[in-house]
Amino acid sequence: IKMNTQINFSSSVKKLKKLQKGISSNSFRYFGKNIVNTIEGFPVLNPIREQNNNKENSSFIINCNINAETKPKIDNSRKEIHSIGKYPFPSILQCDIPIKQNPQYLYEYSIDIFTELLSTMNVNKPVPLSFTKNQKEISYKFRNILVDWIVEVHSHFKLQEETLFLCVNLLDRVFERTSVKKSELQLIGVTCLFIASKVEEIYPPELCDFAYITKKACTVKNILNKEREILKLLDFDILTVYVYTLFQRIHFISKSPEKAFNLGLFILEVMFYDEGFLNFNDYIKALSALFIAVEMGCKGYHLPKYLLEVYRTNKPEIKKCIILVMKVMKNLKAMNLNAVIEKTKKKDSLSELCETKDDKIIDEKL
Repeated sequence: IKMNTQINFSSSVKKLKKLQKGISSNSFRYFGKNIVNTIEGFPVLNPIREQNNNKENSSFIINCNINAETKPKIDNSRKEIHSIGKYPFPSILQCDIPIKQNPQYLYEYSIDIFTELLSTMNVNKPVPLSFTKNQKEISYKFRNILVDWIVEVHSHFKLQEETLFLCVNLLDRVFERTSVKKSELQLIGVTCLFIASKVEEIYPPELCDFAYITKKACTVKNILNKEREILKLLDFDILTVYVYTLFQRIHFISKSPEKAFNLGLFILEVMFYDEGFLNFNDYIKALSALFIAVEMGCKGYHLPKYLLEVYRTNKPEIKKCIILVMKVMKNLKAMNLNAVIEKTKKKDSLSELCETKDDKIIDEKL
């Protein structure tokens, strides 16, 4: 059933004259589900007003067309850049076209969601060098051993990736705010994983399972008491933007193969093991992970030009981050931290990656 009606609001023009100054002089049309803008013919959020040149009185016309087959013309002459400080991306992305029919991808809001993620990515993030200043009884080596054990437990329970990144974030924030005893290290780690799983998982593991995985070193009562202490310590403000979420979006924009995604995720998890990565924001870390994954694991694939411009804009920071990644990956086996390697099963890519010259690969491509 198709319905096409036109409604004139000429009687209310006087009331809307004040609003006309702040609205564009073009037109807006509502085609079924999408608000269509003339910019490259793709849906955007801001409606545009249409003037009727045949009449003296301008009126707003709403074309309600259910299941309309009208296809707006694509205007390739205008290509706007959506700039967020030093994070430019095309405002209308060609890669979003195949998924616009799937409502679960939130096609109309994808740009605004990504903008909001970039603007709030530094909220609830640990301060660099806070671990060294606050912890007297434990060293960063013990913290890495704990994170490696958490990665192993995370794989055992087959939890979501967001759960792991939230858990490590909670762990570092606890280390930032309080001094931890060596005897409570595993208790804090399993409690952070318990909290993260309740936030991110649809069906989180039972509390008794977390107690059992510690080989009864932590009881159910201990975990509940420590959960109460951690939540009070963090003022119950536990949510943050994950670098994994930003990496998902950047990988989708790049249209790189799935192998690049898997290897990039492996690199992001490698960043757990060095405090120096706290000096970089999540956006830089996500870009660095994708760059290394593409150059080392996807021969024959090249990053799009618009994405390379972003890399050139942030080249100094990305270069420092990549060099630090190489350094940490070379020391993973020496530190006996194999949970990430076994989880991703990327040993061949790891050996090839560690033998790469850092500066050469960056300078040649950028």
